[in-house]
Amino acid sequence: MNIEQFRIILAVVHEKSITAAARQLHISQQALSKSIALLEEECNTSFFKRSASGTELTYIGKQVIPVIEAMVKNYDSNIELLKTILGQNAFSIQIAVENELYLSNVQSELLSTIGNIRVFANIITDVDRCVDEVKRDNADLAIVCVPVGEEVGREFVFHPIYSCGLMVVFAKGHHLEKKAHITIDDLANEGQIGISHTTNFVRHYKKISIEHGYYPRFTATYPTPEMVMKAVYESKNLAVVGAVKRQTPTKFDDLLCWRSLEDSPQFEIGFLVKRSRSNEKVIQSYLNAVLATQ
Repeated sequence: MNIEQFRIILAVVHEKSITAAARQLHISQQALSKSIALLEEECNTSFFKRSASGTELTYIGKQVIPVIEAMVKNYDSNIELLKTILGQNAFSIQIAVENELYLSNVQSELLSTIGNIRVFANIITDVDRCVDEVKRDNADLAIVCVPVGEEVGREFVFHPIYSCGLMVVFAKGHHLEKKAHITIDDLANEGQIGISHTTNFVRHYKKISIEHGYYPRFTATYPTPEMVMKAVYESKNLAVVGAVKRQTPTKFDDLLCWRSLEDSPQFEIGFLVKRSRSNEKVIQSYLNAVLATQ
């Protein structure tokens, strides 16, 4: 869940119509409905019901709206507070990013310009290089994936933003679509599409596959998630990806099926920061503002 989904919920409540809310937010009705559906799926409940008078809140919806309103208000207040704190200090922050999908779960307002702060995000697509950029002071911090419980090293501090596991994605009609639960053993003989750079998702998926007696049978690898999704659809093979992908809709989503990998290790996506830096207070102010919105 993220702040934009909460804004969408509040817009529907205010307009009492999905169509009107989509018009107000300048997004398509399909995108708005999908965002609500993803949030309802994550929360395992429904917030709205249709009636003769339009779109109305369910009983649960009425209970959570005050909480959502408070969270959005708190988010906006944090942004204004950050602008106030940093308004008289012109500086920039360099962020090394392991995977571009992670950015979808860090609010865009905090990755652009806030007051006099300018944030530069460099997509490196390799977890080891991201860590090295921070270690060498070429980046102020990095957005990386870390397996739950894994140490990041004494010289670093890790600030988790959200957690996730691995998911299996395949085209509709694939024989695995009939399975409600997919395990690592189910993938032993399956042709797979892989991503061609090193992330902890990829590294640990290969590790647990070997522990189960096989190495993933990759038929092709591609450099971007969008290309992986396209290849999955066209080849009718599958891919194992981080659950973060569910937060980043693509044009292939309606053509694909998603299943959680039952025996998946758990990961945390977050900021990796060196313990001592000359602009440590500035970085901490930035982190506080980001983490307060999650």
